[in-house]
Amino acid sequence: MQAATVSQHGGSLDEVVRVANGVVKPALRRGKGEMVVRVLACALAPGDVRVWSGECDLMQSPGFFPYIPGGDVCGVVEDVEPGAPFKVGDVVISMFGPSAAGPGPAGGLAEYAVVGVKRSTLKPPSLSPLEGAALASSGLTAFTAAAKIRPSDRVLVLGGAGGVGSSIVQLARRRGASFVAATSTQRELVASLGAHVVHDYTREEWWTLPAYKAAPFDIVFDCVGGLAGWPTCSASGAVKSASQGGRWITIVPDEPNFHIHSVGQALGHLRPILGRAIASRAWPPTTRVRPRYTYHLGIDPVHLLGATADAAAKGEFKVVLDSASPLPFTADGVLKAFHLQRSKHAHGKLVVQVAPHA
Repeated sequence: MQAATVSQHGGSLDEVVRVANGVVKPALRRGKGEMVVRVLACALAPGDVRVWSGECDLMQSPGFFPYIPGGDVCGVVEDVEPGAPFKVGDVVISMFGPSAAGPGPAGGLAEYAVVGVKRSTLKPPSLSPLEGAALASSGLTAFTAAAKIRPSDRVLVLGGAGGVGSSIVQLARRRGASFVAATSTQRELVASLGAHVVHDYTREEWWTLPAYKAAPFDIVFDCVGGLAGWPTCSASGAVKSASQGGRWITIVPDEPNFHIHSVGQALGHLRPILGRAIASRAWPPTTRVRPRYTYHLGIDPVHLLGATADAAAKGEFKVVLDSASPLPFTADGVLKAFHLQRSKHAHGKLVVQVAPHA
């Protein structure tokens, strides 16, 4: 079969990422809760870049080389054990997770892939395979994070044009938010998704604006991290304190380019996150001057993948694809997808169309 392969951690993407023929087609392992699918589309995610880079090899490493990248797919079931909730011919959406291809997001950028039965759901007919692959993990993250929005909340989404942020903007409006603001250089795109105001973060510092100090946000979703995140903004007065019901939900940590090669580094990464979460809850309510802090770890309840797909099918939110999508399943197409994902400037999801479909 044809598959994209990565030959090593790090190095030049142009040198280590290939699309090769003659790769052995994966076989179903009996008793493992898996199935083989013929891949129609595969979406990239930040985890695909981390696996290639080796920056988090303690937790995200394929364990062998070359490996097949890509974990979020939409495909047609080719082989599945009797008694499974799917049958041959079903079109399914599957999200990354342990599989025959190795731990972490791997195996989807190929003509055939092994996916977990419990990490899959039927694709609603109204969604395209491209949309199905795109919502597998980022849509689920947005769907579960947005469940924390209360009617009449004033909501801010940092990174409103990204794969997760673009869905949260839409879901915030559906859940009755009274005001939705977002940061992005893509003003028209994010405004079309329902944001009342879009701030170009390259031109203005939203947390300094008097309007937000007069009417601070109830909840902030940080899909960007970096210097404009929690350390800079949480004490600005533009977000309500925990005692006033203010909440800060971090999807991306302060330092998006973190490295985890050891248990010590993992603990060092988690220490400030846990410290903020505890401090924003432990002090008496009247002394909590910053919002309540939650790190949305991306460990989403997989059983809600079906509910996420149904919500998209009903029009509660639409999956936003980057303008480069769909990328072709060629060496140039796969490399372009990786370069765009690495740049962190994709607007929506990057999806490779592996096979033609209606």
